[in-house]
Amino acid sequence: MKRTNMIVAGMSLCLMAHHSQADIIGVGGNGQLVSPPMSLDVGVFESATTIFALNERQGISLPYDLAVDATGPGSFASMASLNGGVIAAGTLISSHLIHMDTDLNVHGLVEATFTFDQPILGIIVTRARLDASDVDLGFATTLYPLSAFRGPELNAMDRIVLGEDGHSIWVSLQQTVEVDEIRVITAAPIPAPGAISMLGLSGLIAGRRRRR
Repeated sequence: MKRTNMIVAGMSLCLMAHHSQADIIGVGGNGQLVSPPMSLDVGVFESATTIFALNERQGISLPYDLAVDATGPGSFASMASLNGGVIAAGTLISSHLIHMDTDLNVHGLVEATFTFDQPILGIIVTRARLDASDVDLGFATTLYPLSAFRGPELNAMDRIVLGEDGHSIWVSLQQTVEVDEIRVITAAPIPAPGAISMLGLSGLIAGRRRRR
């Protein structure tokens, strides 16, 4: 029995190693990669000079068609420029959040670039869609902003560019008292066939143990 437990435990470790994680692999300009904080509410996680990025839900299969505000490559400098799009139900995705909050209102610009190891499928920038996607795509233990002005002000000076490489996003955000957030949806790597096979084998072993 102990040997069987060790086999199953070893398989579990292998499955964990093949977890469908999509990573932020490059940060430029005034960007900084951080772990999800306890709260992103207004005035809690702020900086006048830094745009933060964090990983949210990873490797989930969408249970429904997800409407996004823009897909790339492309440059978005106004609400009218957003080209929309839908990520189909069943797509394996990971979610990431770009966040800037400052107590200044000087309208200076802060720029950053973030690069992902998986293709960007779409971004969410409007308050309604950010709010609606917090439960399913947000990090489970993070409190998200309750603000009427959540999201970039694209009709003012905020700018977003989704790179031609399909893996990068450049943002230029104003130093204002509003919270600027962009949710980036990327593909998630499909678990290796060996990991899936081991999952089935571990289930078979567990089933044989129950029948004994």
